[in-house]
Amino acid sequence: MFEQFSYKKKFYAVLILSVLLGITAYKRSFSGALQSIKYYKESKKNISANQNSDQELIILQGEVALLDNVIGKKVEDPNRVQHEILDFISQQETDIGIARIAELHISQDEFFTIYSNQITLKGSFENLQKMIYAFEKQFDYARIANSRFYTVRDPRTRKKELFNDIIFQNYEKK
Repeated sequence: MFEQFSYKKKFYAVLILSVLLGITAYKRSFSGALQSIKYYKESKKNISANQNSDQELIILQGEVALLDNVIGKKVEDPNRVQHEILDFISQQETDIGIARIAELHISQDEFFTIYSNQITLKGSFENLQKMIYAFEKQFDYARIANSRFYTVRDPRTRKKELFNDIIFQNYEKK
């Protein structure tokens, strides 16, 4: 049956047949094996990269706890912070007066709700400095975000009085 074809035509037919069989074999077996090898190498790389994720998670939790400590204690009722500030001032043994307490200011972004309390204290420079230091060291409910000293001349007595505005901030995660 194949005797009528020349060797050249038989060679081309075998060549075409082997190319077709090669393509078929590649599509059926080799491509799946090559994809499996590629997937295995990627998975091995991901596993080695993720082995440190537990340690990274512990480190991140420690950093979050440290930031919580720096920013201030979480309070269920934000108005309670004002009461805690007043209570803290009343427990101190300094000659300081409270000139003004501003309303609670609430600021929000997509991650946090920030509560700001502003209080104005009146007294001598040394006593105000001691109070700020006591707030920084001992007060856990909020942190001092800003402090400003200024003087106001009393029109009746013509004496200058020293005031200190302190802004406290604490936050709540959403």
